[in-house]
Amino acid sequence: MKIKNQSEVVEQHLIQHWMYFQHTKKSVKVDTSEIKWISASPYNRGIYAGTRHIEPALGICSPQGEEPLWIVGPSSYDNLGPVLHKNGFVPYEKWIGMIQHIQEKEYIHTYIHTGVEGFQCKRVRTEAELKEWITVYIDGYQKPKEYQADFLERFRELMQHTDQYQLYLGLYHNRPAVAGSLFFYDGTAGLYCITTARHMRRKGLATAYLKEVLTEAKKQADTCILHATNAGKPAYEKLGFTAVNEFDVYRWRNRDRT
Repeated sequence: MKIKNQSEVVEQHLIQHWMYFQHTKKSVKVDTSEIKWISASPYNRGIYAGTRHIEPALGICSPQGEEPLWIVGPSSYDNLGPVLHKNGFVPYEKWIGMIQHIQEKEYIHTYIHTGVEGFQCKRVRTEAELKEWITVYIDGYQKPKEYQADFLERFRELMQHTDQYQLYLGLYHNRPAVAGSLFFYDGTAGLYCITTARHMRRKGLATAYLKEVLTEAKKQADTCILHATNAGKPAYEKLGFTAVNEFDVYRWRNRDRT
């Protein structure tokens, strides 16, 4: 599909990010023009539906892992919400798609200094660094620790596959503090999985981290996108991001129904 506007850039990037997990072992997918679904333990994600007939995706959903999410973007089937509700999905979150043209001169000054003494950010390249990254990711998002091995296997494959998927770890006085990733697609960088360890919050570390990672993004991309909650939106706006669309996220409560 030809990209025509900023909203489409943000939505297509999200779809491509989650479908990229199909390159990892033991993942299953539905990847057609009408449905995009990926099950890559512990993740189960519906990312697009241009039809009300979502049964092919639900039929391959893994019984293990996190409760499945279906992300409804601007180009999804108009009445997808009621269809999901009928199949046992309930409203979970709203995400705001945001974008920034990171090569424009007025934004360059944003990334120069972190302003937090003792903070550093580095790309994850070793197994030890990956384990630290996973620890922060699980703590920040309060994921069940039982998924740690799955996360390790999944992200190990992603970061070794190509430079298209990069993990970055923020350290505060040499202690793991912030985790996140950059995914590159079609000249655009996407920020995903950004979180701060709970005991490291309210120190300005997330902002420092984002400035560092955006500097890295500028080396390979002209544009950067992300998907924020309402709570996170003001912080991203201060870094130069602009809201362009919204996503309704649903959680599947009864995937084990017979």
